[in-house]
Amino acid sequence: MVEFENYHTHYIGTGASVEVEANDSDNGIYAKGGNDTVVALGGNDWVEGNAGNDVLYGNDGGESVTGGVGNGSGFLGTGDVITGWKSSNSPSDMDGDDFIRGGAGDDIIINNFGSNFLLGDSDDDTILALDGHSAADVSVNEADFGTVDTHEGGAGDDRLIGDVGDVMIV
Repeated sequence: MVEFENYHTHYIGTGASVEVEANDSDNGIYAKGGNDTVVALGGNDWVEGNAGNDVLYGNDGGESVTGGVGNGSGFLGTGDVITGWKSSNSPSDMDGDDFIRGGAGDDIIINNFGSNFLLGDSDDDTILALDGHSAADVSVNEADFGTVDTHEGGAGDDRLIGDVGDVMIV
């Protein structure tokens, strides 16, 4: 277990599975590969799980949480943003069957490929999950297109955006 004791800590993993617990300051955590568990705690943290079946907890503060390749789980605190991929990745890296729970606060949840369960929870959330096709990236497995996602807004005025065949629970 890696625990942050100092203020404003930046951590870069080794590629092996790791458990990381941040502190209440603003931290940067890049877990790399492996099946990681990251708990961000308070502060405005930046968390990236990267490859592996990661479990990422945003908790309170203005976290930016990014999953990566694999079947991940993300749990947000108040007013966090979570995406299921890095913006620099190709579409073929945006797969995996993910479970993401927004928690309290106005959350933004963005996820692409895979069959995902996306729960906004309380307050006014935005949930976006599109399995769009990009002919420019031939590395994308055609089986990833059109997978069924479940979007559940929860309490509040939510905005749910998905593909044909996705399940929308308001």
